[in-house]
Amino acid sequence: KLLGGPQAGIIVGRGELIERLRANPLKRALRCGKLTLAALEATLRLYLRGDIANALPTLRMLRRSPAEIEAAAIRGRDILRERLASEFQLEIVDAYSEIGSGSLPTAQLKTRAIRITHPTLTAGSLAAMFRHARPPVIGHISDGAFFLDLRTVEDPAALAVDFIKIKASQ
Repeated sequence: KLLGGPQAGIIVGRGELIERLRANPLKRALRCGKLTLAALEATLRLYLRGDIANALPTLRMLRRSPAEIEAAAIRGRDILRERLASEFQLEIVDAYSEIGSGSLPTAQLKTRAIRITHPTLTAGSLAAMFRHARPPVIGHISDGAFFLDLRTVEDPAALAVDFIKIKASQ
């Protein structure tokens, strides 16, 4: 995950320690499968090419500029205003993208988000509506509102399809 590729571990160390690990019965249960190894190899090849920041979606999203995120937020909000009923309140707000887990401590990056509220629908109901769209739209709930973080939305126009389906299913 630290490389932006598959979740896999690489063990390096002194030869005698590697041999002890190789002989351990847990090795069979913990070893990577062929698909994971192929994905890891492809990720490492991208690093060798030097185009890793643009090639991997995770790294591309982490490197987005504030101006890119702001533009996506404005476009996303405008698309939602056209698609959703007038009762939905849509506001662009400062937020934080939470990154990392497991081997990496959670860190936060400044971002912009669309805060979505409705006078009769709870934040949980809004989240469920968006989650059940095809394809699902995943946001987060905070302070009684549903939020869409625009750091992870590369093309806000793609949201329009999801929201049309959500509105049609109400």
